[in-house]
Amino acid sequence: SGLSDSQSVVAGNALAAYVDEGGCVVEMVFSQYQTSFDIAGRWRTENYSCIAATSAGYSSGAMGTIHVPNHPALEGVGNFTAGNYRTGNTNLLPGATLIASYSDNQILVATREDKAGQVVWLGFYPGQPDQLGGDWQRLLNQSIGWCVQSFRANPGGPYSIEEGTASIELDGSASSGEIDSYAWDLDNDGDLDAAQGA
Repeated sequence: SGLSDSQSVVAGNALAAYVDEGGCVVEMVFSQYQTSFDIAGRWRTENYSCIAATSAGYSSGAMGTIHVPNHPALEGVGNFTAGNYRTGNTNLLPGATLIASYSDNQILVATREDKAGQVVWLGFYPGQPDQLGGDWQRLLNQSIGWCVQSFRANPGGPYSIEEGTASIELDGSASSGEIDSYAWDLDNDGDLDAAQGA
């Protein structure tokens, strides 16, 4: 059994609201399964998911094309196989990015970064680990790590000023919740090493 229609809408609305607050969601096989398992509500109607709803694939598959070779989710992942329960026939939704696909072109890893928070799709089912081979645990762990590490504030930037003529003070000390660390990319080079502290 899965979710009732009303439960599916409630779940989808809650997940969308969580992403709106900057949260991270990892979506996997059966969350997109049509009718009885599909997460609905805003999750579907406003394209929070990475893939369109589909039925699960009930065939084996192996990692094929890497579309974003340097993606942190794939670091050190040399191979991956799924014996059953993987992405079925579907397509990427607008705004999502295809990271890796199976050898038969089904979607293995996709991400969404066009919302306040991050979403990652993993096209396999870890509920039966005996059906998974290769570096599947590394892929799962690093995908979760990427999603969680991607949580960051973006308060209206980027900003630019004329060098030596003005200054902008950025103050993150009013951040709420438990702040583990502050990191700044003030030169827009992708490295969070431009300043220290709040």
